[in-house]
Amino acid sequence: MTKGRDISHPPAAPRMKKTARARRSWPSACSQGKRYRERGSSTINQIRPEKSLKRRLGGIVLGRFTPQRSREIKVDDLVHDLLAWYRTIKLKAAFANAQESKWKHHLELFFGGMPADQVDTDRLRQYRAQRMADAHPPSPTTVNRELQVLRKAYRLGAVARKVDFVPTFEMATEDNARKVFITEFDKQELRKAVARDTARKTARMKGFYLKCFIELLFAYGWRKSELTGLKVKNVQLDRNVIRLETSKSGEGREVALTANLRVVIEPLVLDRNLDDPLFPVKDVRWAWRRLCREAGVKAGWKEGYVIHDTRRTAARTKRAAGVDETVTAAIMGWKPGSKMFARYGIVDIDDTRVAQETQERWEAEQRAKEAASKGGQQSGFPSKPLSPIG
Repeated sequence: MTKGRDISHPPAAPRMKKTARARRSWPSACSQGKRYRERGSSTINQIRPEKSLKRRLGGIVLGRFTPQRSREIKVDDLVHDLLAWYRTIKLKAAFANAQESKWKHHLELFFGGMPADQVDTDRLRQYRAQRMADAHPPSPTTVNRELQVLRKAYRLGAVARKVDFVPTFEMATEDNARKVFITEFDKQELRKAVARDTARKTARMKGFYLKCFIELLFAYGWRKSELTGLKVKNVQLDRNVIRLETSKSGEGREVALTANLRVVIEPLVLDRNLDDPLFPVKDVRWAWRRLCREAGVKAGWKEGYVIHDTRRTAARTKRAAGVDETVTAAIMGWKPGSKMFARYGIVDIDDTRVAQETQERWEAEQRAKEAASKGGQQSGFPSKPLSPIG
């Protein structure tokens, strides 16, 4: 008999414990001839696929089906792609920074981390309502500009096939077109104020710098960022031109230097390095306010003048001087066929009076010519404008 374990009675085989195992099945649906299969760890997708399938089929019927890959895209991803597109493809770094500021200060607080397919018109309305409920509510135009960032991000995402639909972005009606222009009298007062500028010794935007800046504003109507971004090499005295490398529209332009403008800009160019900035500062708001105070005019958006009003003034002056609209658009940096000339070429009551007087003089000249050609036969209208009664 062998020592140890008794092999005549082998031990019973171990029992396998049976566990209830749910049958897993992945729901799938067809949209536009393509089959989409749902995968993931969600219990409702694995154990109860009929609910997920019904939800997807309902989206197909309503035209709102979103594949699983698109549902993983966040709004943050779309905005980051947009900013990268502005910087690398469109080469608009400054514009990209402005759009990024709108996202970080306002949009991200509401849409940050939200799946892209969950943004619809209702969510956009909630965002607008929340912004307008702030302690210091913005204007409807400001909210429009913020939502335009999101709309462009969705459109770019649709091109890249990261999202399958773009929500409807409702924009509030805008009626904030500023129609302020600087009169000829105030223009001369501002010019006189440059000569007697009482800036502090530490101020950098004064003297020839300030005089040249003001003259260029009234002459060309360029944006202040375009002028402050000029470098010495952009002023080509040998050709009598100023070359703007880039602008808001993404296109550069050249304009001629007249004899009067050359006198004020030449001291800023001679004996300087080509890569030096033409003007010593980027922010000229304080110098503008100081100049308006010296000239006896108000400065400010609500009741006074802002620097951008010089752009509107230049467009209006060119129209009154008879400059062709195509030439004006080229100087101001507007694209051909742009509606900006109609927006900036402000027409006031004096312009309409001059237009009517010009029309009456022309009609009187035509009547005189007709009367002379008919041998003195008079028509039923006077040959000269009628004088007022009394």
